[in-house]
Amino acid sequence: MNAELLNKLQQANEVIIGSETHLKKCKQLKTKAKNTDTAGTSACLIAMLFFIAALTYFSRHLGSIIMPIIFVLLTIALILVGIMLFRKSKNIMLEANAEEGVAINIMTEGEEKLSIIPPDYRYPIASSYILKMVSSDRADEMREALSLYDEQLHRWKIENTQSAMLAEQMRQTETLKSINKRSGVSAAASVINLFK
Repeated sequence: MNAELLNKLQQANEVIIGSETHLKKCKQLKTKAKNTDTAGTSACLIAMLFFIAALTYFSRHLGSIIMPIIFVLLTIALILVGIMLFRKSKNIMLEANAEEGVAINIMTEGEEKLSIIPPDYRYPIASSYILKMVSSDRADEMREALSLYDEQLHRWKIENTQSAMLAEQMRQTETLKSINKRSGVSAAASVINLFK
């Protein structure tokens, strides 16, 4: 086992996985911020509808002031909810940007450690697989580990393609069974109609 290579790969893998962890958190936070922002927009739109309803009701029923007041109060409440959601969305985005910054810092500070792994292989699955090949003595050099990873990646792609083809064949088989079942019922109905 090449202990020096193994040590360098372990350090590089830690950098890659550490950065990836923060990037995943960033992505989750950005999705959450987007959903919160959408909810805030929806609350404001509903508030506008309540306000229009209040104006419409008030213009038709000049004597009754209670319903328009209720509509206006609901409108104000919904606007406040919308503002609160917009602020929450902004805070979540700030948190997401901070996570992204941490990920960038990890990669920048670990650039020297990452130099052992070519840029095209600097993602968790690749770095972990390469590390596993060296630690299990299946590869003594980086070139061997990269070749083993490329071969495995090719196998994974073929397996995914075959799985997709199998799923499509199974779907087609189910469709044909359904058609056969319906045509069998139709044939039986035709025979019964002959004897009527």
